[in-house]
Amino acid sequence: MKGERKLTCLSLFIVLLIFGTSIQASCAVEWQWIAPQRVYSLLRERSSLWLIDIRNKSAFENLHAEGAMHIAADSLLTRMFPRQKTLVIVDDSLGLRMARDAAALLVKSGHEKVYLMEDGLPGWRAEKLPVVGNRTGSQFRRVTMGDLQWALQNRIPVQILDLRSKDEQAGGIVPKAESVPGLDLKERLLSVAKRFSGKESTPLTLNLEKPATVVLVFPLEADPLLLMEQFAGILPVDAC
Repeated sequence: MKGERKLTCLSLFIVLLIFGTSIQASCAVEWQWIAPQRVYSLLRERSSLWLIDIRNKSAFENLHAEGAMHIAADSLLTRMFPRQKTLVIVDDSLGLRMARDAAALLVKSGHEKVYLMEDGLPGWRAEKLPVVGNRTGSQFRRVTMGDLQWALQNRIPVQILDLRSKDEQAGGIVPKAESVPGLDLKERLLSVAKRFSGKESTPLTLNLEKPATVVLVFPLEADPLLLMEQFAGILPVDAC
């Protein structure tokens, strides 16, 4: 229990960089992928497609794809969907884990036309498709160590950047993490921001050839939300 508590105390943040290729881990269920542009076209044609956002109500109201309806993941199986409808599931979780699970449940319950939108909500935004909500800027959210371990086990493209000091890193190791150089936290975060914007060449290597989920590991005493808001203007990313 002590080891588990130590891991979950780490402040983990996820930032999605979308460059047009879908994140697709292997799975045995029978749902299929569908591109955001295709979803948008079908919605405009008023087809039988339903775009279902399974995040919580607050996240949906904050920002969602235009044309999406909100049905929380935990209430999907209590809803009656017409069999002729095509159901497209969207969320913004790490590796689309929630959406994958929801799609698998719908298939198991007998639905035949179940799709997962490639790259989720960040993929929709990367295509500059219309969004609705109280906030349309960059967004950031925490992920747990369990989320991160699942992503690594399922070979989800992810890069983990550790913003902690050497001493704190030694006290709680994060698998596959790359240490970010810098004298203090703000210098390390600025180094990451400059690297993203191409203004600085550092030993920090970021592979931007494929969609990358970048997880930033913050020190325990830091306020990740506040810091990420401060650097949002120079971090050309969405976060989930």
